[in-house]
Parts: sequence; structure tokens; C-alpha cells
Amino acid sequence: MPPRPATIYECDAGDQDGLFEFRSWYGPANWFGTIAAYPGATVTGKNTTVFFSRGGTQTVDYLTMGGSAGVAVHQTWDSVIEFGNVHWEPTTNPTNPPAIVRLLGHGTAVIDSVKHVTGVADYAYELGYDSYNARGPGRKILGPYIELGAEADITNTVVNLSYPADPAQPSLYHGSPDDVTVTHSEAGTGGLRALGTAGTGF
Repeated sequence: MPPRPATIYECDAGDQDGLFEFRSWYGPANWFGTIAAYPGATVTGKNTTVFFSRGGTQTVDYLTMGGSAGVAVHQTWDSVIEFGNVHWEPTTNPTNPPAIVRLLGHGTAVIDSVKHVTGVADYAYELGYDSYNARGPGRKILGPYIELGAEADITNTVVNLSYPADPAQPSLYHGSPDDVTVTHSEAGTGGLRALGTAGTGF
């Protein structure tokens, strides 16, 4: 059976971990075609995290959002996630989120691309510390960041490596090394490879 679409309008989850929330010590596996979310901040006055995963395996072909969508994808614990495209187009954010996609869990993650149409975030991607099980990011594969909108902005750089990544499981970013900021204090851990110049002739 093909994956099903899901659309949600005017739902305020600003005081919850996420509008879509998955918590598990193991399994299950979930597959969505398109998730379209247009939350509002009418009750809490806060941004809504759209997709929160603390366990199991989630695959989403296309995640698109507007309204007061803050963090689009928040991964923690040992969850495994894969997103074909994240389309971020908020219109009424009370505050700027720290990143559009926050990958803090030790599980793997694949994000094919992030399209940024409106709204302001500190970073497009964050690879950081997971307070649930006190571990840094596992292997992540980050596709290109595509900024299209005149009202879209990133206040820092595209990728924030805020906690030392595991050199035994290096993450990959399909962009320039200039797009990456390291904000943790342990230099030279070698846990992230920026592939923007890969294949360039010399």
C-alpha cells in the first residue's frame, strides 16, 4: 500500500514536543507520503515543532509547512529518520527557531534537501547533543539547503555542529565547508565531512 498523506490546519502544539510525535524504545516503522502542517500560535504563543522522533523508524517523502511552524524535524534518542524534502514556509513565528532541522539523536538520519521559502532560523541544520540519553549525533546525511524566498533568512550558517560528532560514524553534508559552524569546544574531532567540493577537477 502506498504511503498516505496527512494535512493539519490551525493546531497549536507549541507546548508539546511535536505536532507529530513518536516515542519508543524500539520500532515501529512508519511511512508517510506527504505531511502538510499549518499550525497556529493562538493558544500557547509559541512555535510548533512539526515532527518529533524519539524512537522507531520514520520515513516521510515530503514535509511541507507554514503558519507558526518552528523546528520542522527534531530527532533525539536512537530514532532513525529519512525525509525526501523539507519545505519550510512559516508565516507567523513568534520567535526564530534554533534550526529548521535538529538532529540530536544517536540514530541515523537522511535529509535529501531543505527548501526555505519564508521565515528566519539561526541555522538550517543542527547536529547536536541529545539530552535524552546524553549522546552526540550518529551518522547523518544532509542534502543541499535551498533558499528561494525573498523573506527567507538564516542568521548564522547552514550547519551548526554543536556537539562533537563520532569520528567512527562521520556525517556527510552536501555543501560547502564555508556553510558549517562548529560551536562545541572540542576541535579536530573529524565527525563531519562537507562534500561541496567533491569531484571538482584539478
